[in-house]
Parts: sequence; structure tokens; C-alpha cells
Amino acid sequence: MKISHAILSLIFRLIPKSGRILVYSSFPDCSDNSYAMHEYLCRNRKGKYRHVWIYSDKESAAKYPKSKGFYKYSIKAFYYFSRAKYVFTTHGIYMFLDLKKDNKIVNLWHGMPLKKIGCMDSKSDEGNHSAAGYMVATSSFFQEIMAKSFRGMEIDRVLLVGQPRNDLMFEDTCFFKKRNIDPKGYSSIGVWLPTYRQSIIGDIRKDGIYNGNGISFLTMNELHRLDSFLQKTSSLLIVKIHPMDALQLIDFDNFKNLLIVKPKEFQEQLYPLLGASDYLLTDYSSVWIDYCILKRPIGFVMNDIKEYKDSRGLTIEELDKKLPGTIIDTYEKLTAFIGCRPKFDDRNSDIYNKYNDNKASERLAEKLGL
Repeated sequence: MKISHAILSLIFRLIPKSGRILVYSSFPDCSDNSYAMHEYLCRNRKGKYRHVWIYSDKESAAKYPKSKGFYKYSIKAFYYFSRAKYVFTTHGIYMFLDLKKDNKIVNLWHGMPLKKIGCMDSKSDEGNHSAAGYMVATSSFFQEIMAKSFRGMEIDRVLLVGQPRNDLMFEDTCFFKKRNIDPKGYSSIGVWLPTYRQSIIGDIRKDGIYNGNGISFLTMNELHRLDSFLQKTSSLLIVKIHPMDALQLIDFDNFKNLLIVKPKEFQEQLYPLLGASDYLLTDYSSVWIDYCILKRPIGFVMNDIKEYKDSRGLTIEELDKKLPGTIIDTYEKLTAFIGCRPKFDDRNSDIYNKYNDNKASERLAEKLGL
């Protein structure tokens, strides 16, 4: 196997590149930063490039017929990958190959790291396999962290442009129309994005406190109480389960104003939905850094800061004192937050985002000469 990988690596390095081919990959397929970059370049560089997706799921080509794409382990996928001018990826691609340092690979990653990743995470070897020539960051603070997290990544190769996916928060969402939901029928719409405590896909691990009979610290009974509260206040709360989370295996009860969406049920883009929300609930997910751009209320549903820090590690010291929002660790605090939605706390916002606009994709394209 090692011999075949070595041969493939050599072939990839020797095949001449094409200035017209751009390749994209992401997890889940056709999403996140790679999707946003694809959309920007398709709209603003019409006819200049051939855009090709490399899918991890064999069924993705049928799901996304508008996007030209091939299964990851097909000959055509290998061909286009080797020929591409640039490859945009969110989780790395063909990590088993020895590609050395390849300036055509743009590792957009999938969020600014609040939890330790790559070389900073003792339980992960992601940082040892980065062949990327470029990465992106939203601020000088995260620029340094990204450089430290991936072996051999010079800080000037971490481009301070923002994350392309954040541009999508300024676009319309099709989430409500697909589900026959009238947003105007609610006094407020919130999105809750809990990160996983126990993963079942990719890097299998347990971090913090895992609740296998509810969400975060809420039991199934408390979720019913929450749903009743949401009905009384004419509020809608959308809970999107993380694509790696073991919670997707739980059979949740039926609720009315509490909408729990599992990964297989979520086929839309997340960031336009965030742009249509009135507030965000999250925890150690990097999404709150993105949401700061909107300057809307953020609640941090977390009752396991010590446990999570001990198991995973965090990039920000004394995190609980620097979060731009309220820490929620009881049912009462959660309903109080939803009911009053305190103003956004922007004291540290400049540390996390240099830009607060929808121009990240444009800045990245200019940096790469596209």
C-alpha cells in the first residue's frame, strides 16, 4: 500500500497543472467555505475556469446536479485534482499521499479554532499531514493559531481575508420555504448549534460531558418544557445537530416550536439560515466567531467548560470571561435569554474579526490572483 501511495504521489507532482481548472472539496459535500468560494467564483469569473467538485459520498453527484463532480476515489477525481490550478478544501484531501508542500492547495478549514486543532491538539495528527500552500484567518489572533496548528505553515501563508462562508450570511435562505414555515409567524427565530461531545464520524473521540438522552444539559423532559415555552412566546428554535455528533442516532420526541434537524435532514446551506436568525445559541463551536459579524445576541449553552478544556483544550485562556455573550448552564437561564435576548457584547469583537462584511471570497480571490 505504501508503495502505491508513493507512486501516486510522484505522478501527482509530475502531471502539469492547468490554469483553467479549480477543484473543491468539503465535509459535508458541497458546503461551508469551499461552497462559498465556488459560488463566488462561478458568479464573478464566468467562463474563466472549469469548476470541479470532489465528493466523499458517492450519492452527492445526484444530490447536487448543478455542480460538476466526481467520487473521491475515482480516476477522474484524481485527474482533476492533479491538474488543478487551485484546490479549495475544508478538511484536507488525499491525506494518505505525500504531496510535500503544494501551493495549489488552499486549506480553508471549517472555522477559526476555539478548541485546539492540529499540532496544538495532542490527540490529533491533522497538523502533521498538511500539504497546503495557503490557509485563511479572520484576524491576526487566529492567523497565529492557524500557523501553529499546521506543521510547516508560515504565518504569511495564512491569508488574513476572513472566511468565505461568512459571505453567505448576507444571502437569502431556502430553509423555511422547503419546510413550509412562515418566518413572519414567530416573534423570534433562533438557531442552536451545539458542537459534538461524542463523535461517530471522522476523528472518533469524547470531549466534555456527553448527554445521550437530550441536548447539552437538557433532558428530553426539559426539551418538552422548552418547547412549551417557545409556543407560549411564539418563538421558533432550530437545533442543527453537528454532522459528527452521536446525537444524530437518538430518536427525539416530536416538538412543535423546537425544530431538531439531523445532518441527513439538512440539505440547505447553514450560513444563509444564520443570517435570517435573531440570535444564536452555541458552545465551543467556532460559529460564534462568524456570527459576531452580524452583531446579534449570542448565548453560550455550556455546563462543562472545565471538563471540555481538560479533554480537548482551548485556544483562548479564561474563555468564560471573554465570550461575547451570556453563559447558559440551567434551563431558567436558557428561557431568560430567549425571552429577553440581551444586546450583543462587542468588547472583544475586533480580536476575532478584522472584517465585518461579505467580501471574504473577493479578498481571497484577489490574493490568489483569480
